Amino acid sequence: MAVARLLSPLQDCDTLRAMWPRVFLAALFASFAAKAGINYCHLCEAGSRLVEGGAAWGAPLLVLALILFSPRLWLGMLGSAALTIVGYVLQRPYLDWIHGN
Repeated sequence: MAVARLLSPLQDCDTLRAMWPRVFLAALFASFAAKAGINYCHLCEAGSRLVEGGAAWGAPLLVLALILFSPRLWLGMLGSAALTIVGYVLQRPYLDWIHGN
């Protein structure tokens, strides 16, 4: 099947041309995760640098790894979308909790 060969995991690709669809999708999803994760960072002293750094840097890197190296592309995209949505949904309660303490 041509689609299965075109969208094979990055470690199984023989040529650079076969990697482009996954690399493009990974960059697209990572930009969404970075946009959602950067909202955790704020300018006051409240909050955990570990949580804020994990949301801003860890989530996009995890999304990249999920899409680039998962054997099934749809499963990697689904996991990446779920991670981004969870990060976006938990951002406001985290900031309210930090500023409430």
